[in-house]
Amino acid sequence: MYLSLIQRVTAGFAIVILFVLGIGYSAYISQVKMAQQLKLTASTLTDLLDSSNTLDLNLEKINRQTLVHANTLDAEKRQQLSQSFKDSVEQYEQIFNRFSGQLAGYPQLATSLSSLGTEAQGFIRMATAHLDIQEQRVKARENAAAELNHFESGWLFFEQDMTDLKSDAEFDHIQQVIWDVDVLLAQGRGVKGYLQKVLSIEKDADLQPLKKEVFNHLKIFTEKANRVMKTMPSSEQTLKVYLDLLNRSIKQPEGLLQQHLKYIALQQSSAEQLQKIGQIVDSILTKAGEMTTRIRSMSDNALQEAKAESKQSVMINITLALISIIVAVVIAVTVIISIKKPLSVITKSLNELANGNLSWKIKTEFRSEMGIVVRHINELGDQLNQLIGQVQQSSDTVSNVANDSYMMSEKTSRDVDQQRLQTDAIATAITEMESAVNEVASHAGEASLKVEEVTGLANTNMEHMQSNLEFVNQLKSSLDEATGIMQTLSEETDQIEAVLEVIQTLSEQTNLLALNAAIEAARAGEHGRGFAVVADEVRQLANRSGSSADKIGQMIESLQIKARQAVSIVGNNQSYADQSLRQTAETSESLHTMVRRLNLINDMSRSIAAACEEQSIVAKDVAENVVAISDMTANIAQDSEKLARNSESLSQLSDKQNQLVSRFKL
Repeated sequence: MYLSLIQRVTAGFAIVILFVLGIGYSAYISQVKMAQQLKLTASTLTDLLDSSNTLDLNLEKINRQTLVHANTLDAEKRQQLSQSFKDSVEQYEQIFNRFSGQLAGYPQLATSLSSLGTEAQGFIRMATAHLDIQEQRVKARENAAAELNHFESGWLFFEQDMTDLKSDAEFDHIQQVIWDVDVLLAQGRGVKGYLQKVLSIEKDADLQPLKKEVFNHLKIFTEKANRVMKTMPSSEQTLKVYLDLLNRSIKQPEGLLQQHLKYIALQQSSAEQLQKIGQIVDSILTKAGEMTTRIRSMSDNALQEAKAESKQSVMINITLALISIIVAVVIAVTVIISIKKPLSVITKSLNELANGNLSWKIKTEFRSEMGIVVRHINELGDQLNQLIGQVQQSSDTVSNVANDSYMMSEKTSRDVDQQRLQTDAIATAITEMESAVNEVASHAGEASLKVEEVTGLANTNMEHMQSNLEFVNQLKSSLDEATGIMQTLSEETDQIEAVLEVIQTLSEQTNLLALNAAIEAARAGEHGRGFAVVADEVRQLANRSGSSADKIGQMIESLQIKARQAVSIVGNNQSYADQSLRQTAETSESLHTMVRRLNLINDMSRSIAAACEEQSIVAKDVAENVVAISDMTANIAQDSEKLARNSESLSQLSDKQNQLVSRFKL
């Protein structure tokens, strides 16, 4: 099968382009895969590592906050740590949820993260529970310390009271009570010593013997106290206080011993909880480390795959490039061979035509596109032969036409000069009219601007007047409210007077009661001396209360007088405010009217300015058109001159053309 020159070139370029496209496609696929691997290693896996490390750090932070909280006694610091713990837990949940979303395409890692999350939730629950245990432990410790202070303050006069009871028993010759009081004194000293040692014991095993001793002392103390109270009833009030104090400190849940037992139990529970938390945290961190190792392994695998893809792509591109070069060389050689011989024949034929030999013909035929070129060159020679003959005939005609055109151009030039003088005069007159119209438009515009300035000032004054009107309305509302408050104040002062009368009555009755109490205390003798002192103090307080009530009454009366004066002044201010409100409204209406009229004047000024501007535009257009006509006239004159010169040149060219045509052989 024979292929033409164009077909061979086209086929060659098509093959080369296909290989180039193959190289490009291979490079594109390689780049896409490289980009995917790069994104996986540089972005996705890096984000996964960051999330994994952040999750580990957050869990370690929660564990650290739990341990610090477990060793903190200051309430404010514990509260801060609890808040930080809650914030860290919320942050962990956010990080965990984000990490879970990132692992959506990695089922194995997602399963590992789910297992880790389950353990982490258990750890967080235990840590939260430990925070509560720590709070209870510290609270129990504080309560125990407070109970110890309460016990010591209540036990402060125990020995003195026991000595007094013993003295009373000796006075009454009750020997059994004397013995029992000695036992109470010994048991009280013993139980006090034990209770003071309670807070220094940190282990339950060490506390149990002390607890047993304390209960034995309480039992003996209770038996002896009950027998003393039964034998000597007057001692019941004193012994009952100490007996209740011991029962509270030893048996009651809020007492010293029970609170310290609670503290020790919570401390033991805290230690066990912390141990479990430590084991869970170790397990979580181990799993997190394994997950991080797997992510790093994925990154290494992705890097190896990227290197393999890159190497394969390079080999494919090199192979396709070599094939493309071979195909291009083969096509170039065949094309050169097909062009060389026909090109020499065509060159010789063109040289003959250039020398004026229009009768030369190419006799050789070619199968390629060069054969078509040869036929066209032969046809070109025939057409040139005919053309030169026709040109010789046209040269004479062109010479005659050129002479006639020259004469007509001369006449047109004279007519155009006269027309240009007339259009220049018209353009000058229109320009003067345009200047006058522009001046009128300028004055109208300035007048419009002045009116706008006045309108703006009027609007500003109107806004200020509106603000004043609002302020006056607010003032009137404030005055109305002040009047109501003054009236309410006057009514409340009347009520206060009634209360003062009651206070004065109570003061008098209290004074009378204090006097009666003093009389009764005097009758009681030595036993009523303290009560007499109290009665005297009550009477003095009653006298001072009565005196203070009188002073308050005077102040209330003065306040009522001033309140009535204030009501009168506020009433006058209300009338002034009403008058100011009416005047402000009238002034505002006047300003509204002035603004409307100024707007009408401004509209008229704008209409005048717009009309002047339109007239100026029309005059300017007319002037421009006249100038354009003048320019066109000048152009016509120039064209006439050019036409004359062209006619002369055309005549010369016609002569020269005759000389050139005579060189060809027809």
